[in-house]
Amino acid sequence: MNRHVPLTSITVVSVDDHALIRSGIRHILERHSDISLVAEGASGEEILPLIASHRPDLLLLDIRLPSRPDASVRLGSRHSTIASVLELRRAYPGTRVIVISQYDSPPLIRAAVAAGVQGYLLKDDGLTDVLAEAIRVVHAGGIYFSEEIQKALMTGKLGATPLLQGRQREVLEAVFAEPDLPREQIAQRLNISPHTLTHYLGTIYSALGVTNLAAAFVKALELGLLAPPPAEQPNGGDVTSLFQTFSDEE
Repeated sequence: MNRHVPLTSITVVSVDDHALIRSGIRHILERHSDISLVAEGASGEEILPLIASHRPDLLLLDIRLPSRPDASVRLGSRHSTIASVLELRRAYPGTRVIVISQYDSPPLIRAAVAAGVQGYLLKDDGLTDVLAEAIRVVHAGGIYFSEEIQKALMTGKLGATPLLQGRQREVLEAVFAEPDLPREQIAQRLNISPHTLTHYLGTIYSALGVTNLAAAFVKALELGLLAPPPAEQPNGGDVTSLFQTFSDEE
């Protein structure tokens, strides 16, 4: 997509695997001279390269994407969109993110908010009326949620799902905070034995439906059970290097 971009316009990249949705977004934004759609993508693997190439002010992002343009989420090749948002916070803090999704499930919304998105819009008939306004508000430093999601946030309907009990969550948070620390030291800080720490991790894996620590981190972040590492810390938000430490465990 090559087009003249006015210097004063808000630059936008759109990533959605449905061509009809991308076309609809394109037609909506063409009506607004202060907003310029500079690039489009259809898969998770395109997100970071598009941002690196165009450095847009704002990313419009579908929450469920295939990993590759030729893949399908129905075939199990789903991209970890939350991980990409976390990486964006670290590498391109100037690009703000609005999720555009047909899904309004609490875990997905909590995960997106925890990852640091500034907006969450539903793919419904109202998108035509609010998209440009949402872009302007988020670009100006604000946040913008669909009316249904805003009501859920205000009424507490998006409260954390109690998949992990208090001590389990405490253990996972301790390991997540310092993943390079030896297990013995983590256990000592928690006033438990290394054997008990291993037992807790086993119950955490079972509760989250995963088999190793890296997967537990990803699932907990997606469910909003862990807070993302602050972007200003060294390696903050760099989930790739953080999870690599445990990628071959168990």
